[in-house]
Amino acid sequence: MTRTNWPTSTLFGRHMEQRFPNWQALRGIPTGATSTSPDGTLTFNEIRLVGGAPLLVPEARGSSLVGDTIHVLLQLRYTGIDWKRDGSRFGRDDVRRIIGQTGPDPVWQTIRQRVDSLLPFLQHPQMEQLDTEEAVRLAAVIGLHNAVNIRKLPVGLLAENPRADLDELLAVASDEQVEATAKMLHLAADRLPDPHQVGHAYSSVSTYAGRADLLLDGTLLEVKAIAPRGRAPMINREYAYQLLWYLLTLDPRVVGTVGGVREVGWYYARHGLLWVRSADEFLSVMAGRTVVLAEAIAEADTLHG
Repeated sequence: MTRTNWPTSTLFGRHMEQRFPNWQALRGIPTGATSTSPDGTLTFNEIRLVGGAPLLVPEARGSSLVGDTIHVLLQLRYTGIDWKRDGSRFGRDDVRRIIGQTGPDPVWQTIRQRVDSLLPFLQHPQMEQLDTEEAVRLAAVIGLHNAVNIRKLPVGLLAENPRADLDELLAVASDEQVEATAKMLHLAADRLPDPHQVGHAYSSVSTYAGRADLLLDGTLLEVKAIAPRGRAPMINREYAYQLLWYLLTLDPRVVGTVGGVREVGWYYARHGLLWVRSADEFLSVMAGRTVVLAEAIAEADTLHG
């Protein structure tokens, strides 16, 4: 949920662009997705380029609230939430400080209780018995407060009414936004790994300049939820260098727990499209030559450390 900020004006940014100039070549790499026939006897290898994937969730296409909300839902699905350290808690503190509110916060306490109660259903492989609308509306409230923490001032509904009550907060997402996010959530449950089959999962992972969305075992994923310039997903310069930056500057303490990053890619939430390649292949395509991840990380460390 952090904004991409590739610092081309810095020594590190200039050097990385010179070392890895071929980001456009990533567009020619197919997804490599596989599917199996219903009887389990045949495996099909899909040769699909990112730009050719159909848009499956057209509703509320330009909504940043929808993007923030699906990020929160994927966080909750894979890692739950640490209420003491989550950015939403600090955003909530900021809002209360602005309006001079102290003491117990029954609204936030209720939000926490309702989120905690739905986590087992959200983390179920098929999300059976999950009240999807409840999950989306609660996640939208968390996302709204995350945005306050990032921007350090109230945004959206909280800018207009920082004293919004529980019902007003839960209504922050329109019906169209709820529908779009719900569709993306169920697509993600179908296309991404079962949470119970992931040994180590991290969300909002610290890097040198921002936070990576998901680290599932050894796979680093950035989640893209807006379909810019029309219907097709895309790989652009911003996306490519953001992913490169994160790959090379992930918190080594976290990386160590998953045994190193082996794969890297994007999940396009509106298209249900997962683009993943080995970390070495990703680096080699961008560089136009053979590159090994460990060596690229060591080189990056000398520049930004």
